[in-house]
Amino acid sequence: MIIILEKIGPKTNVNDIRKFIAPALKGHFFQKSGRIGYIKIEILKDSMNGAVDYYALVLVNSDVVAQRIIKRKNRRLLVGRRIKVRQFFVRSWHNDPRDKGEQKSEGIVDMRKGERRVNALKEVRVQAQQIKFTSDKVFNRKL
Repeated sequence: MIIILEKIGPKTNVNDIRKFIAPALKGHFFQKSGRIGYIKIEILKDSMNGAVDYYALVLVNSDVVAQRIIKRKNRRLLVGRRIKVRQFFVRSWHNDPRDKGEQKSEGIVDMRKGERRVNALKEVRVQAQQIKFTSDKVFNRKL
């Protein structure tokens, strides 16, 4: 599952995010521990008013662990800013529920002239770190 960390500070780097998420990744007695697949920090600039948004995408190998991270780390401080942590949904134009391919009446077509999504965003810079796994298995030592 991919989680998104919204409203992160401009000085936040990949190591800060890894340290922020690490306590929630660890499993306890009956909880599964998780691993990070990648961490990607993206900076988007609105070309209309010049506002800059910073956010991070984190791929976690288990959905249960990702939900635990969302629950524990939402509205917590990261590098001096209170951030929002939630699940990231990938949108595709192919499965858009608004476009069914059928003919619509003129009244429905005229209801929405423009796109509701923000379309004046430009990606400024991306800082990513890929983490490679050798195996998904958990190895235990015998005493």
